[in-house]
Amino acid sequence: MSVTAMNKLIGHAVVSERFCAGLLNGRRAELLERFEFAPDEVGALMAIEARELPAFAAAVERLTATSVPTTAVPKWVPSQVPPVWAMVERTTVRPL
Repeated sequence: MSVTAMNKLIGHAVVSERFCAGLLNGRRAELLERFEFAPDEVGALMAIEARELPAFAAAVERLTATSVPTTAVPKWVPSQVPPVWAMVERTTVRPL
């Protein structure tokens, strides 16, 4: 989930009564087009049933808290990462 876009969505609803009313009263699909949401995010946001902004914001918070980040996690390529044993500095261990 795009947490930044979700935060912008809720922020815009907080500062604009007109935007908030549209978000809660039938213009949500149209208003979501202003943001960069993936199709699955739009579907999740459209499925939220809320009549007031606090309830909508709480549902959005639950979405972001339970989602797995997709863009913030770099792709791991094994061939580009040396094995752990190659990164450990070799030291001589002396018996006690």
